[in-house]
Amino acid sequence: MKCWLSHLTVTSSNHGGRESSVVTIVLHVAAAVVVVIVVVVVVVVVVVVVVVVVVVVVVVVVIVVVVEIVV
Repeated sequence: MKCWLSHLTVTSSNHGGRESSVVTIVLHVAAAVVVVIVVVVVVVVVVVVVVVVVVVVVVVVVIVVVVEIVV
């Protein structure tokens, strides 16, 4: 990913002037947005997995307790 971005930055800087710095800034902002989105998605997935694991553990414990009481 970084190689791709640096390649684009180098390519755009060949044109020189104000445009290349704007393109570079836009690329950096886009990269930052992508990184933030990826981090948010990873955090959401981890939270969902943790919640599912907790729910499964609670259900198993409840089932075991109920079975022990019944038996």
